[in-house]
Amino acid sequence: MQVVVPGLFRHTKSAFMHDYCVVRMQRVARGRQVPQIVGYRKTDIQRFKAKIDPFYLGRPKHEVADELPILTTRNIEVGMTSFQKQLYQDALDGLLAKGTGEEKETDKLTALIYCQEIANHPCLLDYDDSSSEKMDVLIDLLTDGGEFEGEKVIVFTRFRRLIDFAVPYFKKKGIKAVRVTGKETEEQRQEAMETFQRADSGVDVIWINEAGGDSINLQAAKALVFFDTPWSAGDYLQILGRMIRIGSIHDRCYALHLIVRDSIDGRVQQVKNKKMKLIEAVLGARIRGEEEPDMVIDAGSGTRELYDYLLEDARGQK
Repeated sequence: MQVVVPGLFRHTKSAFMHDYCVVRMQRVARGRQVPQIVGYRKTDIQRFKAKIDPFYLGRPKHEVADELPILTTRNIEVGMTSFQKQLYQDALDGLLAKGTGEEKETDKLTALIYCQEIANHPCLLDYDDSSSEKMDVLIDLLTDGGEFEGEKVIVFTRFRRLIDFAVPYFKKKGIKAVRVTGKETEEQRQEAMETFQRADSGVDVIWINEAGGDSINLQAAKALVFFDTPWSAGDYLQILGRMIRIGSIHDRCYALHLIVRDSIDGRVQQVKNKKMKLIEAVLGARIRGEEEPDMVIDAGSGTRELYDYLLEDARGQK
């Protein structure tokens, strides 16, 4: 806004935080304290909206396109195998053995990444002969009378290596799947998209990652399964936008989140939801759902707080 309307807001970060954010002082090195955003007041959000409204042009797609499907969001809770639980605890304890025999020391940031990989599937740590309850539940949803057997389904994960594992694994299970990641050429991306979109192709599943979340139309999909959840609310909306599009043949679409109990999955979901609520409080609902968003109070968890939550949750896994 300093570029669009210079002087609209006070120019320093600390001044903006004072005007529009709830802050607390966080102690850092050498006894210094710095302000940390912990939330937002309803009145401050309304003041912010009023300030930018004369200069903001934009409307959610569902306000200008009545034919967009309604989105129903659902969490599906799963567990972890005993092997996953042991790896998960090792990651939090600070020393993790990969399937190659290599041992990795973990700090707070790398532990978050490893915990997400372990909750997804140990193949991400080179244990290709292991199993994952998430993968088992996903296959159940798509086969043998599962809720989405025969339906077009997008599966999202942040990890391309999981897609490398999953596509051939699905083939062994009798599920034809295509993929769109940063690894494919433009021609391969287009072919995968067109194959998925065709009703008679026999391919009902497409795996995508964040690189596959841009510039592809997958409105044939009835459901989008989040094998893991993006940390960014913007990325989350971008991925949903592959399915929630003009031209969808469905009146209702589904976003399914596979959530391992007492794990990083639920905590990341909380962080994403808080970010989504802030966006929607300021700009309005981006996706037409069934409920109005609650007012934002909490700003979401930082890395340290998220890690502390994981230590607390891990006690429930034992």
